[in-house]
Amino acid sequence: IGLMILFHRNWLAIPVVLLPIFCALIWTLGLVNLSGVVLTPMIVAAGPILVGIGVDYGLHVANRIIEFKNEGNKMPKATFLALLTTGKATFLCAITDTIGFSALFISPIAPMRTVGLTMIIGVACAFFLTVSMTPAIMKLTNYSRHKSEGWSRIAVFSTKQWKAILLVVLLTTSYSIARIAVMDQDIKGSESAPDDIESIQKLSEYSEKFEAGQTGILLINGPQDRLKPAAKDLD
Repeated sequence: IGLMILFHRNWLAIPVVLLPIFCALIWTLGLVNLSGVVLTPMIVAAGPILVGIGVDYGLHVANRIIEFKNEGNKMPKATFLALLTTGKATFLCAITDTIGFSALFISPIAPMRTVGLTMIIGVACAFFLTVSMTPAIMKLTNYSRHKSEGWSRIAVFSTKQWKAILLVVLLTTSYSIARIAVMDQDIKGSESAPDDIESIQKLSEYSEKFEAGQTGILLINGPQDRLKPAAKDLD
């Protein structure tokens, strides 16, 4: 919210962008409930993702409408032109988002499929309310965006110092590629566990002798003076 006010210099950016996504969240929960699927705690993860997607949709459409208004077009004409350009791009983004979230239907876990259905419905609601509700709120509030000189300085810097920018990006990318090899190493839970626990030492030895894969460790606090050993010697 603070960044929207900083970049747009107008507090009306908050209702223009957030009201459609707030309504989209309510629509999504209502439609998912009507679908009859079993709601699980995993569905909570869909909320922050939909907020991020919906804010992007709203900012793109609102900014494009303002750009066409600044060219001298009336609000209906500016909205029409914005939907012909940025609206189409936003629609393609919604389609690709929907295709991506539909991959969750492959999962054999029912809660994951529920999350996928929730995200698909949420993206559809977010797009529909963005292209319909955002222009209406802008018309109601007479929303306008104040110009920021900071972006012009960034544009000048990125064009004048393009060699330095590309060099930094190339060096950073090369270093990141070199560090990707670290991802091939096996991750063992015993490495991050305390070394002075006998059961963990025996678990590590067991894994090495029988070529086990990923290990899971469950630490339970209990009396330290028990007579029965935590694990028997494998020798």
